[in-house]
Amino acid sequence: MTTTTKTKTEKQLGWARAFNHRVTNPIMMKFAGRWLYTVVEHVGRRSHRTYHTPVLGQTIENGFVIPLPYGTDTDWCLNILAVNGCSVQWHGNSYRLTAPQIVEQAAGERAYSPLFRFMLHAAHVEKYMILKR
Repeated sequence: MTTTTKTKTEKQLGWARAFNHRVTNPIMMKFAGRWLYTVVEHVGRRSHRTYHTPVLGQTIENGFVIPLPYGTDTDWCLNILAVNGCSVQWHGNSYRLTAPQIVEQAAGERAYSPLFRFMLHAAHVEKYMILKR
C-alpha cells in the first residue's frame, strides 16, 4: 500500500482552498460580476448541477483569461474542461465561453495590469485558463 504525504505548502494550499470555498467566496459573490471579480457558471461533472464561482477573470481579445491560483485540479476548472466551456458574468454582461486552454504564467498574466501581474506573481500563480467567446 502506498501512502502519500503532503508537503507543508500542499497542506497550506488545501487549507486556503477550503477557507476560500466556505468563507471568502460567499462574500465575493456579492460583488462578483459587477466589480473586480468575474462569476464563472459551470456544470458539475458528476452532479450535473450548476455552480457559480467568483474568479479574477479578465477580458482578452475574443475571450477571457482566468488565473488558477490552486492549479488545474479545482472542481470548477475540471468542470469547465470536462464540458469544454462555461458562462461568465462580467460587468453586468453574460458571456458564453468555449475551448478552454491551460497556459503558462507568461501567456496568462499579459491581460492584467502591472499591479495585478505583481500580485499574481507574488501569489505564485503559474497556470491560467484562456477561454474563447
